[in-house]
Amino acid sequence: MTGSGAVARQSGTGQSVGVWSENPWQREVLMVWMNRFGYPVVAVDTAGLLAGATRVVVVGAGDRLALRRFGRSMAGRVIVVGGTVEKADIRSGVHHVTEGPDIDHRLNLLLTRALGPTSGRTPMSAREREILTTYVMGATVEETATRHFVAASTVRTHYRRVSARYDDAGLPVANKTHLLLRMVADGWIQLDGVLPESEPTTSAIEVA
Repeated sequence: MTGSGAVARQSGTGQSVGVWSENPWQREVLMVWMNRFGYPVVAVDTAGLLAGATRVVVVGAGDRLALRRFGRSMAGRVIVVGGTVEKADIRSGVHHVTEGPDIDHRLNLLLTRALGPTSGRTPMSAREREILTTYVMGATVEETATRHFVAASTVRTHYRRVSARYDDAGLPVANKTHLLLRMVADGWIQLDGVLPESEPTTSAIEVA
């Protein structure tokens, strides 16, 4: 999983997201997850933590107690994902992101506040790109769902999440036409002179 160009080890920059875990499997999962947000991701070891190799370090809930031994050197730089944290951890500056359907949005807000906006295009997974390209190029929600063998609610969820990322980057998306323009500008859609099957509508997506 470390073959992705944006995933590295112990080579943090000022805009890197560090990932630390005593569990190698959890570390790999966290690295792949954090890579979705568009920042360089590095796996840091104990020395990297203490040396401040990155401005933000993401850890799983299972590693919260182990992190306490690093003391105040980590204050304000730790994001704990999932699980529970104690009030003492919050007072020490630990950021806690609870589980929920909007967890990606809340994580992205924390990372943007800590590191600034990403340099380059708004991040998008391959599946999000595939489904939303079909949708913004003229298909309805139901047609998109049928074509990609997913529920209509999945199409709406992808639309909301990606639109929220553009909003966080200061590029508001009010409807599918706006999203089409954003995706073309970011290079996620290459038109190459090919017209969509039908004209994209200008109404906002149905969210019922």
